[in-house]
Amino acid sequence: MKPSRLLLLLVCAQVVVALLVAVLCLQQIQATRQSGIQARGINQLATQINLNQRALQALASDALEYSRKQPAIDPLLISLGIKAPVTNPPTSSPSPVPNRGKSPR
Repeated sequence: MKPSRLLLLLVCAQVVVALLVAVLCLQQIQATRQSGIQARGINQLATQINLNQRALQALASDALEYSRKQPAIDPLLISLGIKAPVTNPPTSSPSPVPNRGKSPR
């Protein structure tokens, strides 16, 4: 039997498709590894941010505690937004001003 050209063409097409699938698999593996490396980097960055945030919160609470003994630090804490500005409560309610002959409009 004589091999037909159609059979040879189909075998060649199958080889080309198999090579293409192999190349795409390798690209997918590399992309997955790269995204894993990026994810680890992001996780490390998030961990570092959380540690820095805890340290800053501890520093702020220590500064607030210190301001109870040394109120000279209050303007700095207020400017940083760590401590609320002190507002003076009204000492007494003002009495209404008497009407001196003028009619209200």
